[in-house]
Amino acid sequence: EKMSSMEALIARAVVCASHAPDAAAPPAAAPLADVLPPTEVFESARTNFRMRAAFKIWREAEDLHYVMFNRGDSDTPQQVLTYPMGSVRLNELMTPLREALSRDRTLSERINDVRFLTTLTGDALISI
Repeated sequence: EKMSSMEALIARAVVCASHAPDAAAPPAAAPLADVLPPTEVFESARTNFRMRAAFKIWREAEDLHYVMFNRGDSDTPQQVLTYPMGSVRLNELMTPLREALSRDRTLSERINDVRFLTTLTGDALISI
């Protein structure tokens, strides 16, 4: 179902993109096989496939925690100790950053979220 919907959208987009703007009406969508090669589906890795993540910061006494919330429940934070879907580099940075933020009173009292962006080459950008 998802694949056929996606293929129909792609076929329509390709046909519309090749449509002459001065023509009376766009042509009907051609079968995808006439427009593009067959669709191939590749399974993603089970872990470490996301290069970015955003976490809310939750305070308990002197401790800071990364948290996320379940869809539809913004009242119950779920503590995040590791993020298996996140890249290896993202996971390497999570604990040292949280500990450093906890030691700095100004930062620990004022930040509300942390965003990680990593690359395949090991670079990282952290927005606080």
